[in-house]
Amino acid sequence: MKILLFGSTGLLGSAFTEVLSGEEVYSYSKKECDITDAIGVSAIVRERHPDIVINTTGWTNVEGAEEEPEKAFAVNAYAVGRLATICESEKIPLVHFSTDYVFDGSREGGYVESDSPAPINLYGASKAAGETLLQKETGCFFLIRTSWLFGPHGKNFVSTILKKAKEQPNISVVNDQFGKPTYSRDLAIATLALMKSQKYGIYHIVNEGVVSWFDFAIEIVRTAEIDSKVLPMKSADLHQKARRPRISALMNTKLAKLRSWKEALHDNLLTL
Repeated sequence: MKILLFGSTGLLGSAFTEVLSGEEVYSYSKKECDITDAIGVSAIVRERHPDIVINTTGWTNVEGAEEEPEKAFAVNAYAVGRLATICESEKIPLVHFSTDYVFDGSREGGYVESDSPAPINLYGASKAAGETLLQKETGCFFLIRTSWLFGPHGKNFVSTILKKAKEQPNISVVNDQFGKPTYSRDLAIATLALMKSQKYGIYHIVNEGVVSWFDFAIEIVRTAEIDSKVLPMKSADLHQKARRPRISALMNTKLAKLRSWKEALHDNLLTL
């Protein structure tokens, strides 16, 4: 399979680079290709003409989206729509990733694939807009929602907690937001299997188990055997501009369940 990968050096893109080692892959980092450059992206897709395109790019700064919404929408929405248009014209399937933040977090039982987005911050709104444009411009897509992504590459919650725990005797983490942590490598492997099925549509790919950021942090520190105490705090005490979903658990009802986030976390820490 000939694969075109955008965002190859990011948290998720790096995981794909590893698991796609047996495939013919054309990889482009953010520096090598700006996903908002319509002419450049179009030229690459038409020149490479792959069997499938994987887009792992994204504006992920939730607070930054409140301050610079035009930049968040440029990457998370409009660039996605243009890429979908190009792929449709070339008859190439497109894999795109979205987020739990397209939901408002008010549903105790979590969210299934068919639930309608209702974002409560501009980051979520930009990702929801990207979902809409993707589905409008092409029918050959894998729209994969995931959440609380962590892995050995790039900045993420696990790496942040490890750094703080090594430097501080006490760290405070919010205990009133709940979701499903997801290991980048597990997500990439599951996505590759889904790609080969050619069963297009919307999917939720997450590791199993719902947890708060607070309890997630406790498990990180405990597993890494760091002598630092994790203290609970409320989201309101952070005084953030962007509202966060309270319970953003994505429920996977279409695919085989992934392993627990605790098991995945252990494997991730072994790679660091």
